[in-house]
Amino acid sequence: MDSRSVLVFPAGMPSSLTWARHASESGIRVVGASSLAHDPARPNYSEWIILPWIGDAGFAEALNCCVREQDIDAVFTEHPVVWRTLRDLLPKMTRRVRLEVQPWAVELSDYRVYRDIAARFHREPLNLAAAGRPQPGMPLPQLAALVRQFQLVPGQCDHAKLEALTTIFRWMPPGDIVEIGSLWGRSAVALAFLARHYRIGNVLCVDPWRTEELHQKIAAVDAVFDSAPMDDIFEAFRMNLAPFQGLVNYSRSRSCEAASHYSKTHCFTTEDFGRTIYTGEIALLHIDGNHALEAVWQDISLWRHFVRAGGWIVFDDYCWPFGDGPRTAADEFCGMFRGSLAAQFIAGGALFVQLARVVQ
Repeated sequence: MDSRSVLVFPAGMPSSLTWARHASESGIRVVGASSLAHDPARPNYSEWIILPWIGDAGFAEALNCCVREQDIDAVFTEHPVVWRTLRDLLPKMTRRVRLEVQPWAVELSDYRVYRDIAARFHREPLNLAAAGRPQPGMPLPQLAALVRQFQLVPGQCDHAKLEALTTIFRWMPPGDIVEIGSLWGRSAVALAFLARHYRIGNVLCVDPWRTEELHQKIAAVDAVFDSAPMDDIFEAFRMNLAPFQGLVNYSRSRSCEAASHYSKTHCFTTEDFGRTIYTGEIALLHIDGNHALEAVWQDISLWRHFVRAGGWIVFDDYCWPFGDGPRTAADEFCGMFRGSLAAQFIAGGALFVQLARVVQ
C-alpha cells in the first residue's frame, strides 16, 4: 500500500471497508466509489463518487474521468468480476494506475499459512512421556481451523505454545480448564477449542481486566499497562470467546476472589455468557496473570489443590525477558512437589507440568 491515492470500488464490501480503513490509517488517500445511489457505506469514506454499473455502456468513460480528475494511482476491488473487468480495461486507459491484488489471493494465502502450520503440527507431533493413555490427534482440517481462530486474536502466545497445548490435551483427564490472566483471549480461544474437541470440560477465564491489578514493579512493563484501554480489551475478549458460549465463562475479579467462589459454588454466571457449571476438579490450570513473584505464588497456592491427578499446570512466561517471577515460582513449586510430578517440559516460553497426584 504505497500508492498516494486509491480508488476503492465497490466501496461497501466487507473486505473493502477493512482495506480502506487500514490504508487511510497508513496515510493513503482513499476515495470510495459505488454504483448505488444510496450506499450505506458512504459515511465510512471522506471522499466519494458514483460510478455506473460495470455493464453499462458509459462505465469505461466514467472510470477514465474519475481516474484523471481524482488523480488515482491504484484501484482496489474485492469483487472478482469487477477485478477481471478492470484488469482488461485499465491498461487501455492509462499505464500508471495499478490494480491491487486479485480477490481471493490474500485470503487464500492466509489459509495456506494456517494449513501449513497445522500440517507441521500433524507431521511432527511432540513426543511426551506423560501419564495416561492419549486420545487420537486432531484431524488436519480441525487443526488448521484452530490455528486460524488462534491467529485472529491478538496476544503473545506463540505457535510453539499452541502446539504444546494441542499435544497435552490428548493426555488430559476430564475436568475444568481454568485460566488465570486472559487479556484478549488468544490462549483462551485455543483452550476452549481444544476442550470442546476432546470433551474435557468447561473453561473458566479469570482476569480483573483492570490496570491497577497488572502492576508488576517493572517500569517498562507497568508503563505499557498504564496506558492500556482495559475496558476495550475486555470487550474484545468477550467477542473472541462468544462463539464458545455454553462452554466458557469468565470472572472479572482477582484470582483470590474467583478461587473462593469456585471452591464454594462450582458455578459462574455472567450477563452475556449465562450460567456455567464446573466440576470443582481442574484438568488444566493455566497461570498467566500478574508476573510478580508474590502474585504467581498466590495463584499457585490458591488453585493447585483443585488440579486432579493426571491434570496439567502451565506456567506461562517461564522464560520471560522482563523478570524471573514466573520461573522462580515454578521452580519452587516443582522442587516442593517433585515426587508428585508425572511429566514436565518447556515449550513456547512456558513450563508444562503434569501432576501424578493432587498436591496440597
